[in-house]
Amino acid sequence: MMKRMHRKKLSLAVAQALSAGILVGLSAPSAYAQPAPPPAERIEKLTVTGSRLPVSPNLESTSPISIITPADIALEHPVSIENLINNMPQVFASQGNMLSNAATGTATIDLRGLGAARTLVLINGRRMVPGGTGANSAADLSTIPAAAIERIEVLKDGASAVYGSDAVAGVVNIITRKNFRQTDLNAFTGLSTRGDGTTYDFNVTTGAGGDRGNITFSAGYYNQQPVWAGDRSWAAIPRAFSAASDRADLLRRLSHERGFYIPSFYDPYYGPDGALAGYHVSGDAPLPVHKAALKTTEAVDPPVTSIFTPDTEFGARLLIEVVRGCANLCRFCWAGYNYLPVRPFPTERILELAEAARPFANRVGLVSIALCDHPDIERILARLKEMGYSISPASLRLDDLTEPIVRVLRESGERTITIAPETGSDRLRRVINKTVTNDEILDRAELIFASGIENLKLYYMLGLPTETDEDLVAIRDLTLQLRDIMMKHARAKGHVGRIGGSVNPLIPKPGTAYQWLAMTDAATIDQKSRRLRTLMADIDNVYFNIKSERHSYYQALLSLGDRRVAPVIVAAERNGQNWRAAVVEAGVDADRFLFRDRSRDPVLPWDIIDGGMKATFFRSELEKGFREEWTLPPKRAAENAKLLPVIQ
Repeated sequence: MMKRMHRKKLSLAVAQALSAGILVGLSAPSAYAQPAPPPAERIEKLTVTGSRLPVSPNLESTSPISIITPADIALEHPVSIENLINNMPQVFASQGNMLSNAATGTATIDLRGLGAARTLVLINGRRMVPGGTGANSAADLSTIPAAAIERIEVLKDGASAVYGSDAVAGVVNIITRKNFRQTDLNAFTGLSTRGDGTTYDFNVTTGAGGDRGNITFSAGYYNQQPVWAGDRSWAAIPRAFSAASDRADLLRRLSHERGFYIPSFYDPYYGPDGALAGYHVSGDAPLPVHKAALKTTEAVDPPVTSIFTPDTEFGARLLIEVVRGCANLCRFCWAGYNYLPVRPFPTERILELAEAARPFANRVGLVSIALCDHPDIERILARLKEMGYSISPASLRLDDLTEPIVRVLRESGERTITIAPETGSDRLRRVINKTVTNDEILDRAELIFASGIENLKLYYMLGLPTETDEDLVAIRDLTLQLRDIMMKHARAKGHVGRIGGSVNPLIPKPGTAYQWLAMTDAATIDQKSRRLRTLMADIDNVYFNIKSERHSYYQALLSLGDRRVAPVIVAAERNGQNWRAAVVEAGVDADRFLFRDRSRDPVLPWDIIDGGMKATFFRSELEKGFREEWTLPPKRAAENAKLLPVIQ
């Protein structure tokens, strides 16, 4: 089958039909005529070249070959061959020419993790000269310009019987351009996801020739700005520890890194009225302190449950964060402002972690303030269902809720979906910038109950800016409309679910448009709570949990207080979490932190941390809220234009 190769290529592919044909001929009986067998399937023969040795036909076998085509090369735009080949799943990323730590400056290929010295590299079928000696006796790919490559053939199985011990892992054959009679110019520039490591790549390839031969010339310029390990925030702690002479020096060094706040370096002082007036800063500590945040989550794992035990609040449920941030910018929401930009975690990594946790958990909780903002959320849900998980999402945004999402949740065993209308009136949602209307809520409720979901949980708030009794009545009216939709679908199934409501007083949060507002006083919250209980009384299949001001007291104190609240925390820990008693014991005027307008304060306690949003933006949002205007995220602007005549 295989001819001696003198000036021709040696094939590593195998024709398999010969032995099958012999067996068919020997086994056919001679007594009766048999129908003619179907023609044997034609097997294409692929070749990877590189040896001039005669080879026995017994050495031929079927071997998987991957080919990197010109289209693949154009799509990837590799700056070097190593970048292109290292993307293949069977390749272990080996030593590269862009690493400085313990690197020799060469670029090598390592198939199947057996070492670069066990991967044979050919150029147009001829062995490539090693880039070094001894431990570095592998071919250096950095000597081949990427612009000169036509295609790359990768034999993924070992071929040591043909080529020798340097082909135990496999063979890579790089085919350069031939009969190239044109000129190609290419230019590329780019940045890392952190905005550094600027890369410039320019190259030209030209060729000429005729009947007697061809010559190809390729030249290029490549430059990448260095990115040092110390440029990344994760290097700050070991760098500071290694350089510090003592604890004080360590704190000083850490104070200059993003995300490190050293309170002892900032001594607060107060005005005559008791309001915070500023800080005396020690040494060269920065003011404000800048938060540390990743611009992208592509290279990090999502936060995920690591210890599974029934002796916790969530039991043995797998909790995993799917997407960080929310672009809708509700004016009361700290997480919406402070977790920007929206960054989905890698889909494949989410699924890998869920697969690994499956032996320990049969329920998965998807953590996010905007779950449906993940571009692959439908795929993630479908795959989790295939794994056998019962899926429990966090509160879902109605404007992104789709039929496939609801269907998968129902098929996974989920019986309840949670949504957050926040209030019952469209007017008050414009005040708080909750960019959804009652009509949209009812439309999505129709989808939810028609898909087989039995129960609906609702989140509402009391004490919102400009709230009136009409807004409380609107909560009752919207809930009744949702109940009517539930009952319509429940009658056909013979089983009635329930609607549950959770109502909490608004706590103005730092770093939001409401950071200057006073919390609604306890008497007013109690009066509103009694009124809402009366409105919701005696409604079948509707159950509301309306929390009083007492439940939000300590949350507000921790949110709005400054350092003077620290003794209260110590006292509360000592007395069993009785916060009002702790306030009395510590002698702190808590009402001053909770129920006082802060719009004239020169400095707010949380101004010491720069979360990325400016006070001017928050003030603008606060004013727009009082004018009952929405600030729409881009994805909502077009679809809601017809609903917003007030916004031009």
